[in-house]
Amino acid sequence: MIGHFLISLLLTIIIELCVAICLNITEARYLKRIIWINCITNFSIYGIVYSLSSVFSYSILYYLIVPILEVVVFIVEGYYYKKTIQPKINPFLISFILNIASYGCSLIYTILFIK
Repeated sequence: MIGHFLISLLLTIIIELCVAICLNITEARYLKRIIWINCITNFSIYGIVYSLSSVFSYSILYYLIVPILEVVVFIVEGYYYKKTIQPKINPFLISFILNIASYGCSLIYTILFIK
């Protein structure tokens, strides 16, 4: 569990930082904030999924509950970016792009290595 969490967190951070840099978010203080919010939201999702794993099947967790949690993360991160980064691009669009990139890679990882 902890190994999967750390791999997921590391991949999320790498992917989202690369995408953020492509979006011209390059200041170190902003990149640190992206790392910080991802540590919080990734830990939260894993905690919730782990807590619910004895109640729901794998399919329900990863194909229903996790996408719902990702929508919540998108909103929370968008609001956080709006308050702390104040980018030229809509912060919710940034959150959407970063999360779609990392969630897509996470989904591929989950399908290939965890299932």
